[in-house]
Amino acid sequence: MTDVNDDLDALPKCSRPDGKYMCQRLGCDALYLPGPTNVDGECVHHVAKPVFHDGVKSWPCCGKSSHDFGEFMSIRGCVSGRHTCRKITYENDAKGDGNVGTGGSGDALNASPAPAPMRAPIASTSDKALGTRGPDAQCQRCAQGFYCAEHASNDASEKSVEETKPEPIINVDPDAWQTCKRPGCGLKFRERDNAGDACVFHSGAPIFHETKKGWSCCTADKLVYDFDDFLKIAPCARGRHDANAAPLQFQRSSATKR
Repeated sequence: MTDVNDDLDALPKCSRPDGKYMCQRLGCDALYLPGPTNVDGECVHHVAKPVFHDGVKSWPCCGKSSHDFGEFMSIRGCVSGRHTCRKITYENDAKGDGNVGTGGSGDALNASPAPAPMRAPIASTSDKALGTRGPDAQCQRCAQGFYCAEHASNDASEKSVEETKPEPIINVDPDAWQTCKRPGCGLKFRERDNAGDACVFHSGAPIFHETKKGWSCCTADKLVYDFDDFLKIAPCARGRHDANAAPLQFQRSSATKR
């Protein structure tokens, strides 16, 4: 990974009224003020781009992985350093989301186990009764709930995913700071300031098909390849901040086109 430090005389114009920039290091995304307060150890991040393979999402720099996208995005960085608003170049950029990236700006924080092994697809009740397994059951992507272009035509006969009902507001200290867990948001908020349109988020599920990435709610027909571009996809829904949002559930989307 190419280390990047901010040159205060050449920073891009800040679009925020408070003068803060968003850190571009993977796993950080914190808002910070350039200058003396941006010291080593302030930024905890990953030093290689993530790898997506057969439903497993992993950080090759530290070996941590998860099948659940929400849990994967909450995996703490393995290296500490300074924040930066500059574009980072990673060693596994050359092959997209592939090989392990080495090096970094700081000290390793935690050793970690190897990525979890793949879970075998589970045959449906009807397949077991027949003693056979249909094409969807044999496909690992379909069995784990991911979009699969090869079997997208089967989606029309399946029941549509039911919309989740809004969670009731939990009584909390109105002045206590919380972190919104809606996908695409992640901002800190106080319940006192939590209005009906305070949160901008993605209402659908993330899509990972081969090396393509996107959201079923707004970019299902225009997926991107680069993970940074995926993180920059603008949210498409508004609502209240929610510190107790349910974990993300992957869905197959018949709207996705190759």
